[in-house]
Amino acid sequence: MHYLLGGQLPSRYSDWVARDLLTDGWRHRQALRLVLLSAPFAIIFLLLPGAVTVRVTAAVVVLVATLGMGYATGNKFRERRLRQHGLEPPPAEEREERL
Repeated sequence: MHYLLGGQLPSRYSDWVARDLLTDGWRHRQALRLVLLSAPFAIIFLLLPGAVTVRVTAAVVVLVATLGMGYATGNKFRERRLRQHGLEPPPAEEREERL
């Protein structure tokens, strides 16, 4: 949970962090983390009084917007996490090729 919220893991987990942030699928995992963080807010929208269509629409908008932001900001957050754990981000040309 600490890692999900942006915290630093102990150095013994550096191999795991490297696999998480440098292997295929890292962008999907980064986006999914943000969706997991926004899920409680989507649930709150579902539980509010009002028309069901409005509540469902609000919850879906929160989740879709968060997913989009997760993909849009994935590189920035990945670089920050890598540096936070003492790992070097891949060169810029490699980052662009994998998009």
